[in-house]
Amino acid sequence: MRSALTKQWLTLCVDIAVCLLCAVGSSLGVVYGARWIGAVPAGTVSLTELGIWAVCAVLIIQNGLVVGFLRWRSASDWRLLLGAPPDIRSVVMASVIALPVVLAGNLVVGVIAALAGKTHNQIALLPLEAGDTAGQVAFLLVAAVIVPCAEEILFRGYVYGRLEGLVRPTIVVVLSAALFAGAHTWSASTGSITLVLQTFAMGLVLGWVRQHSKSIIPSMIAHAGNNAFALTLVLSCVNHPELGCART
Repeated sequence: MRSALTKQWLTLCVDIAVCLLCAVGSSLGVVYGARWIGAVPAGTVSLTELGIWAVCAVLIIQNGLVVGFLRWRSASDWRLLLGAPPDIRSVVMASVIALPVVLAGNLVVGVIAALAGKTHNQIALLPLEAGDTAGQVAFLLVAAVIVPCAEEILFRGYVYGRLEGLVRPTIVVVLSAALFAGAHTWSASTGSITLVLQTFAMGLVLGWVRQHSKSIIPSMIAHAGNNAFALTLVLSCVNHPELGCART
């Protein structure tokens, strides 16, 4: 019995590591691929320098690779990735309860972090330019639709499903939220952990929704709604600098 549980934990850790490699590899692939074909100067080393279309390409590639890998690992069993078919009650739960709670949680964590002197400038991390309508729309669609769906398939789908047989339900929610937050630690490189804390709090809410609805569709709705709301604010700041949104 203990040997079987150890194997399940090891398998889950390996699968998470592969997903991480997909994320890192796709980023490096786009950067070095662009340099190799001469699309950017040899000294260009970051996605921010490459522009918003490169960022969109990376997000599409890495999330596509992750979902493809998880589909293979789940033996094409979409129920392991998506959970049970959602009902009207669970969809309402996501729209009426979960989304407002997630937004409120982000606000509270953001205010507390700001009071502690820990600010997170999302605008400075993204190569968004005022007037670039096509790039902004593309990024909004990718970040508010593709990314939330793929992340929910990974964290509230595959990881949650694998953890269910290993630990208690409450621990499943906490662990999946911690991994979800850990996947966003790249933002801490700017000197702020605000986004990581917000993501952890959001992961707890989305995990609760997954636990009670038995499906990831409601958490997808709440996650997509949160991203769309946040990105709408970001784009408003980019397009209207008179609002006082600093980029540095």
